[in-house]
Amino acid sequence: MRWTVHATMLCVFLSGLLCQAALATDTIVATDGQSPPVPDGLNAKASEPAARDVKLTETIPREMEKASVPGAIVGIWKDGEAPYVRAFGVRDTATGEPMATDLYTRIGSVTKSFTTTAILQLVDEGKLGLDDPISKYVPGVPNGDKITIRQLAAMRSGLFSYSDVTNPMLPSQPHRRWTPQEVLEIAFRHPPLFPPGTDFDYSNTNTVLLGLVVEKVSGQSLNTYIEEHLTRPAKLEHTLFPTDAALPSPHTHGYLKTPEGKVVDTTDWDPSWGWAAVHMVSTVDDLHIWARDLATGKLLSPATQREREQSFMLAPSEGTGSLWGLASRTRTAG
Repeated sequence: MRWTVHATMLCVFLSGLLCQAALATDTIVATDGQSPPVPDGLNAKASEPAARDVKLTETIPREMEKASVPGAIVGIWKDGEAPYVRAFGVRDTATGEPMATDLYTRIGSVTKSFTTTAILQLVDEGKLGLDDPISKYVPGVPNGDKITIRQLAAMRSGLFSYSDVTNPMLPSQPHRRWTPQEVLEIAFRHPPLFPPGTDFDYSNTNTVLLGLVVEKVSGQSLNTYIEEHLTRPAKLEHTLFPTDAALPSPHTHGYLKTPEGKVVDTTDWDPSWGWAAVHMVSTVDDLHIWARDLATGKLLSPATQREREQSFMLAPSEGTGSLWGLASRTRTAG
């Protein structure tokens, strides 16, 4: 059973450097220096910025309509060219209030890039190793003595994704407060999908475990660590890891189409089910900064940044040519 998301969309493109796009709870992060995939009919390598801007402005509303996305914020930055930062559609389908570029929005799985960067910082400090088994930090994990921190970050643990169970429950329990232990208990009731390191499967279970590792090793809550070591040093003044379901104002609305075909407003639903994997909130301007810092390794040592850059392996379930690294995704040429 598949769930269709009709959500406000937030995109950050740094041409030739890195792309982050968040649509409700899904994310693309590419760090191989390639331009991101673009909608049909849009040439991302247009030689003239003005022509690019015209084409974008024509194409984005058309693609939004195809995907039933009511609103979008798009930012494209390229060295030597004027940035393209535009808002399309509406932020709230009930009021028809227009989208704006300064709105807060849930950034979904872009959160994974923050959690994994926290892990890499702790590697830099010598407090953990990428090839440490997860059993060293979290007891009771199936195959925990064989699954490494690296495999969790790369989605190659084989652990069942608890989201397959919790997501269908959300419409009937939208304000339930989940703990990391509760969602992991769901995951651990299911057998592993494959031996660690032998395949790829996108699973929020992996990133929730990494969040627990950050807390155990650092002695801080995950939200406090991210604020003190990531968002504050990077001067991300409008990026936060909330402790509840509240969104700062002004903000976008998000929507979900259930299997029964009903579209519901999910803006105030509690995102605690995703915690270290999907919980954060940001703006397009802050994600511009974060995308560049991820690509350049500003918050990491050169050696640890190379670990991130050289980690990509094929991830067939993410689409033809998809490669997945340490909480980052890209595509092969062509």
